[in-house]
Amino acid sequence: MQTLADLFGILLESWCKETAYPSCQHDYVQENDPTYGQCAITATIVYDLFGGTINRVRFSDGGTHYFNRIDGRILI
Repeated sequence: MQTLADLFGILLESWCKETAYPSCQHDYVQENDPTYGQCAITATIVYDLFGGTINRVRFSDGGTHYFNRIDGRILI
């Protein structure tokens, strides 16, 4: 694995209800959106492999989203 695209392919095969953030697991449906609830762990993996920074936004409803910034590019 050398690129973010390579990683995305691997993650698509790996994401599941059990890897989703605990508060998201009850709403997780693989066929609808395999990325649902995966942002925190995915941001950590991207950071470990490709560097950059992990960022978080908090929404008015209390939810959060984690994403990466690498070389000035935002990866959501």
